[in-house]
Amino acid sequence: MGAHTGCPGGGAWRPADYDYDANWISQANTAADGRLVPTIKMLKAWRRAHCAEMRSYHLEVLAAHAVLPLVLAARQRGQLLPWPVLIAGTLATMIASSGEPALIVGSTSEPADNYVTPVLRGVITAAIRAATQLAFLANNLVSQSESQSLQVWRGIFGPPFPA
Repeated sequence: MGAHTGCPGGGAWRPADYDYDANWISQANTAADGRLVPTIKMLKAWRRAHCAEMRSYHLEVLAAHAVLPLVLAARQRGQLLPWPVLIAGTLATMIASSGEPALIVGSTSEPADNYVTPVLRGVITAAIRAATQLAFLANNLVSQSESQSLQVWRGIFGPPFPA
């Protein structure tokens, strides 16, 4: 039986299947050649800088559903996606799936986006869209000016990102 967590400010207990969810993320990370967890960590830096309204677990679930297919498709082509391409692709995929429930199949946890109102969904989607556009810009700039590309990445991930 899964654990339960209380909702902020009191109220009903909500199911949270921490062990299942953590195992699922771990298995997805292994299947993605260890690239999921670092991607999540990088995207959490973006979230802290630009989209604090988005809950961390919500980001983890969206990223997991995006990273694994990208890595597997590249592997099938005999490629290893460079980190900047993986980040841009993950963000783009997160936009495409932002209207679907963010859940881990088989988990008894509630969908990771159960807190999202229609207005907040618009805010989160707009923030992801802006980050996606900047990530693609940074990837395009790298061939012209690595320093400009790094400045764009710093804008995405926030001041701790080296420039």
